[in-house]
Amino acid sequence: MRDYGKVAPSFWTGDTGRRLRSDPDAQRIALYLMTGPHSTMSGVFYCPAMYIAHEVGLTLEGASEGLRRLSEAGFCVYDEASEWVFVVEMARYQIGDALSPSDNRVKGIRAEVPKMPEGVIRQAFIDRYGTAFNLGEVASVSRLRARGFEGASEPLRSQEQEKEQKREEVEAASGDASAHPDEAPPTSPPPRSTKRGGRLPDDWQPSPENLAYAEAQGFTATETGRMAERFRNHFHSAAGQKGVKLDWGATWRNWVLSDADRHGRSPPAPSAASTANREMAELRKLDPPDWPPGIAPCEFVRRSYVAGKWLGAWGPEPDSSGCRLTAEQRRDMLVSRFGPDEARRHVPGLFAAAA
Repeated sequence: MRDYGKVAPSFWTGDTGRRLRSDPDAQRIALYLMTGPHSTMSGVFYCPAMYIAHEVGLTLEGASEGLRRLSEAGFCVYDEASEWVFVVEMARYQIGDALSPSDNRVKGIRAEVPKMPEGVIRQAFIDRYGTAFNLGEVASVSRLRARGFEGASEPLRSQEQEKEQKREEVEAASGDASAHPDEAPPTSPPPRSTKRGGRLPDDWQPSPENLAYAEAQGFTATETGRMAERFRNHFHSAAGQKGVKLDWGATWRNWVLSDADRHGRSPPAPSAASTANREMAELRKLDPPDWPPGIAPCEFVRRSYVAGKWLGAWGPEPDSSGCRLTAEQRRDMLVSRFGPDEARRHVPGLFAAAA
């Protein structure tokens, strides 16, 4: 953890600062990213949204929305997949505008670049500081990997092959290979993930799942249509890595949640009619003749009768002598629906037999 971090007065008066004046939460997150316990002089560090929410005093949704605003303003680049952040101008203020090749700090920064997650974050840092900080070969190798050239890692594979060959030669000379037939063969390291982000397709339209998610958060079809148009326009116009996402479905859900928070929306409570329809759909799956003898019907059936709902497929109702339920089950349902006194008056013979 650093002992201190520099914050220039222009943070409040510069272009980015002026754009953030209408969003106090985004301002607080920006200050946190520059001075917080996880930040580094390079401006690249691991910082999940839940860290920000806890230490700044926001909800998780508020922290995610603040990060989105800061990304839109060009203050930072945030990769939701790796949960790393790059505060774009932080290294310039903490380290300097540029470093000469002989500056001792260049070596330290070069050592830090390979530790950054491959993809959006590392490439954004190299694009911004590769020349200014004389990152040289480190930047070149990272650019090649970002473009999909696997040749950059071939020397590493050759070293592994050389080590494997030497090990086999030693075992062959000493006879160890046959002396330990049960020894598990060495395992190779797991392959690195090659999943890459992409831009929003030109013909993107919200899928049925996207629409259903927005409806579940309390938006009407008209509101969801306008939201989808803003989503499409925003990401089609986003420059460079700001318009690249690993999971567009997750990006849409975060967008919907952010809009819901801003407009005070919440998932609508189920109506009595929808609840009844859902319960009746469950009830139709039941087949009374298949109930095991002596086993009471499920709670749905009891509640159905108490509410005055009974399917003809279940046969006669509990107040009829032809009902398939046991006498004990019938009495339980009648008392639950009518009360003990009214139930006895309703079907006196059923209760007289139990006396």
